[in-house]
Amino acid sequence: MPAHASTSKNHPETGPKDVKIAVLLSTYNGEQYIEELLDSLLHQEFESWDLWVRDDGSHDNTVSLIRKFKKRLEDTDRRNRIFFIQGENIGVTSSFFTLADAAESGYDGFAFCDQDDVWHPDKLTRAASALSTHRASTQKNQSSREDLTNAEGPFLYHCRQWMTLADDPSVRELSPLPKRTGFGNALVQNQVVGCSMVINAELRKLMTMAFSRYGNNVSEHIIMHDWWCYLVASAFGDIYYDSHPSITFRRHDRSSSPATTGILQQMSRRAIALQKRSWSVKHILDQAASFQQVYGNALSNPKKKDLLNMAVKLRKSGLFFRTGYFFSGRHYRSTRFETLVFRLLVVAGH
Repeated sequence: MPAHASTSKNHPETGPKDVKIAVLLSTYNGEQYIEELLDSLLHQEFESWDLWVRDDGSHDNTVSLIRKFKKRLEDTDRRNRIFFIQGENIGVTSSFFTLADAAESGYDGFAFCDQDDVWHPDKLTRAASALSTHRASTQKNQSSREDLTNAEGPFLYHCRQWMTLADDPSVRELSPLPKRTGFGNALVQNQVVGCSMVINAELRKLMTMAFSRYGNNVSEHIIMHDWWCYLVASAFGDIYYDSHPSITFRRHDRSSSPATTGILQQMSRRAIALQKRSWSVKHILDQAASFQQVYGNALSNPKKKDLLNMAVKLRKSGLFFRTGYFFSGRHYRSTRFETLVFRLLVVAGH
């Protein structure tokens, strides 16, 4: 999986002319910050975008603020650029899958968007340039792809973020750089933040195969939409990491913010997170089994198939196999410490 870092700021002011992006925004009780987020969309240098919003059953003022923004956009821009789905509460994962499935045709890229962040003016410009460069590169160099993909192949762009605290914006720190990425990592850890991510049409098509299979129950099989995209892209396509921060990401839990904790506390927090019900080793391995159900037959790379089969086998393995995995397992998290913790939890049967 090629992973490239970019620090160049020499992007065209408005981005490539041959790219159109659907911004996918799922909302839920987001009245406190959503106006600031929507305003940051209006200040994007890149103009060829539509906004797809799905409200996940809010019971505050979120829906009225979205409708107000929609009218504002319609009054100042004759293009129909905002599509609004007012839905029932199905959870963030299913909501984003619903949006990705709904915004089906006519787009080259799909940008996931959280209701409480702020996008910098160059966010979509940089992503669109990366999408265009990837398409041009793959057209020149036709390479073999996994069976599910076309010549262009799935492509995932993600960027660094400024991280701040919701209750103290003066605290600001750059997000950690992704380390030791690849399919062996994606099976057991997500290092791609959804709000920083833009995927191409091919990756959207593959991603939504899971939605076609599981429907609104997709959240019972998949931990998060962004993790799933990382899995699919690392299995079948390419990932581009842009180290230039183009988003301000709000943390709502002070105890979970890297901006307020040291290295040892970060390690401890991540270790504890692996034991939480919704992020436990069991759920991680169950997600791998779901990935195998949807894509396993199309995964032809022998090393990746072995990594996937091992993760699935761990779900129902005995102590002997799990102990062997502790010494010889080939999945890895971003640090050796986290990898060690993960393997210990596997042995313990968590």
